[in-house]
Amino acid sequence: MVKKATRISRFVAAVEDRPAYVGLDVHEKTYSVALFEPVDGVVETDTCPSGEEALAEQLTGLRCQIAHVVYESGPTGLALARALERAGLAVSVIAASRIPRGYSAAAKSDQLDAVRLANYFARGLLRPIAIPAIEQEGYRALVRRRKRIAESRGKIKQKIKGFLLASGIEEPASLQKWSLAASATCRRCRSRRNTVWRYGARVSVPACRGQTAEGRDQGCNHADAPGPVQAPDAGHRSGGDGGCAFSG
Repeated sequence: MVKKATRISRFVAAVEDRPAYVGLDVHEKTYSVALFEPVDGVVETDTCPSGEEALAEQLTGLRCQIAHVVYESGPTGLALARALERAGLAVSVIAASRIPRGYSAAAKSDQLDAVRLANYFARGLLRPIAIPAIEQEGYRALVRRRKRIAESRGKIKQKIKGFLLASGIEEPASLQKWSLAASATCRRCRSRRNTVWRYGARVSVPACRGQTAEGRDQGCNHADAPGPVQAPDAGHRSGGDGGCAFSG
């Protein structure tokens, strides 16, 4: 704690009354902070526990002029930016795609990233994104969530149609509207390859005479039976003359 206070005090004494820029590399548990003075290039870095209000209090307590605070947008959202604005600090959030990247490999760490942000912003190389109000951000999140759900439903529908096609099952007409009735129809779909699909299980069965008028006249009503279909080797016996192949 003493060494940290000494480093910050030395930075404040070095910059005097000149404005300094603050770059932040924000993570869930820690903040990497870089203090940068562009005239003499004085830099000081530190790492502190995450916390919007605590960081705002520490920055406003520095005995130097804070010209601007800048950090990269990410999964932590915009709560930090709003906390810094409430504390009276000018803050900008930069999209990752708008940050200049070098062509050659360079040393990389959280503190170096914070220094680069402060340096780039002081030189006018960064364009911030708009910070929406909380209500506006909520509406945006709702629209994005609805879009993702709609895209997911579309992919599932395509998979179902592809599954029916690959299994030799004729696509029901009711599937065009994707209603509950269409879902029930899919459960009763019969493959053109003499295969019955029930609840995701494929069971090969012999042709049932109940699907013809002659079979129904002889007492076979299997075609109308809503229950699950079993394979012939699961207890069914072949029907004799005039009998149903699926009856007990």
